[in-house]
Amino acid sequence: MLFLPVAAEFKPQIIIRNGGSDPHFADELTQLGLPVRGLRMIGEKVRELSKICDGKEIDLIGSGYNGRVLPWGWLALISGLVGFKIKIEEPIPIPQKLEKDSSFEETKMVIAEVKRSLKDYWQCFK
Repeated sequence: MLFLPVAAEFKPQIIIRNGGSDPHFADELTQLGLPVRGLRMIGEKVRELSKICDGKEIDLIGSGYNGRVLPWGWLALISGLVGFKIKIEEPIPIPQKLEKDSSFEETKMVIAEVKRSLKDYWQCFK
């Protein structure tokens, strides 16, 4: 809702993405709460976005702080990036508190505010 429209308008020549399994719910560094399917989705979105620049994308996968999750998280990211359909089991059970996204309404409000703030700078938000 934010990144893809701005990137499409910006029209980069190449995409360089940095990250790893940090957004996973079991990673102690962040509290983003993604399961491995969410990491795959990140890879899929980057692959989709790379069409803007003829598929030119460099991925610097190199982070993650939970050794039980890291290989599955990286595999999920890579499979999303290359479009490889593979079943990846969640290495750790998803906590029940994450099954329902209680912050969804707040997230929608933040997105709306960001769009309002950027509408003078980006045509995609007018």
